[in-house]
Amino acid sequence: MINFTRKPRYGYEDLLEIIRLLRSPEGCPWDRVQTHQSIRRGMLEEAYEAAEAIDTDNAALLKEELGDVLMQALFHTDIEREAGHFDIDDVADAACKKLVYRHPHVFRRDEPDAPDWDTIKQRERAQTTTAEAMDSVARSLPALWRCEKIQAKAARTGFEWPDADAALDKVAEETQELREAVASGDADAVTEELGDLLLQVVFHSRIETEQGHFTLDDVCTDICNKLIIRHPHVFSTVQADTTEEVLKNWDTIKEETKHQTTRTQTLEAVAKTLPALMRAQKVCKRALKGNNRFLCNESVLASVTECKHTLEEAMHMEDAEQITRAMGELLFCCAGMAQTLGLSAEQVLTDTTNQFIDCFRAMEETCTAEKREMETLSHGEWNALWKKTKQNLEEEATHAAG
Repeated sequence: MINFTRKPRYGYEDLLEIIRLLRSPEGCPWDRVQTHQSIRRGMLEEAYEAAEAIDTDNAALLKEELGDVLMQALFHTDIEREAGHFDIDDVADAACKKLVYRHPHVFRRDEPDAPDWDTIKQRERAQTTTAEAMDSVARSLPALWRCEKIQAKAARTGFEWPDADAALDKVAEETQELREAVASGDADAVTEELGDLLLQVVFHSRIETEQGHFTLDDVCTDICNKLIIRHPHVFSTVQADTTEEVLKNWDTIKEETKHQTTRTQTLEAVAKTLPALMRAQKVCKRALKGNNRFLCNESVLASVTECKHTLEEAMHMEDAEQITRAMGELLFCCAGMAQTLGLSAEQVLTDTTNQFIDCFRAMEETCTAEKREMETLSHGEWNALWKKTKQNLEEEATHAAG
């Protein structure tokens, strides 16, 4: 058991200490081996769970979920501190400077023609056109959300959030941007996005403080207690020497503290605000823990084939209701198959979408070079050019990898 003094109430510094203890050589086997990549999906899920707490107007749940988001941000920061790139003070410094710089109407009132938030942001990122600003929208955002954000940039809407719901949307958005920064491997970008995420947690805590619900210290107290309770192998006498044992204990304690006594309750607890594909895979993952063999490779593959046939029949009959149901079942089965194969359905679809865009771009460039309009191609010409373009890109990728 690690040397740690428990308190009736914890603060921000206590949370930092707990995270560092968990990642220390004497800490938790699971926490020690985590990387940005291994926990980035967890950060995204926590942001969506916070959004669901807003949707249900549940202040107690929101306090817990904001703590989870804060913990994730500090966990990522501690990884970078250990690597010698930056620490939490660097993150706070970047966020504070950004706030001061982007609010000249508050901190530089002597400037009569101070630019607005969007203009300042474009200058910071060397964006000289609205198109460049739209192109900077995180590609890891859910497709409809990204489209909406791009349209908002095109319309030059303001920055300030009209209500708490809009502020929580910003938390999820900043989480997506952090996810993309982590994937890029750019330490400076990670520092900036972590600061943005922490800003959203503090901002929303302030909203709740003004309404008399809870403070940032309340958030820190709850998340500190959660970390201590779910790490009995660190802060108590429970034995857990492997990451598997740690995760098993974590899930058991989580179900007990959330009063989940049935497997169905654990499925229902998955945040409904998650992107649909991610939620489907998480539901499948929890169902698998109950040894539901309908999710084995053979069963899922058979279900995919069956759904495909059902969809074909519905399309032939032009039955809109059956088409919708069959399409949903097909997508869910694909998410289940991704889970059984150890893949991320979201990442698989993201990669495929990016490949589609690359192939479409190359095909469009070919048509432009040949002075042909894509819209004038026959179905056969379109398919032939698509296959040829895709094959060329695959060969280029193979050559580059070799």
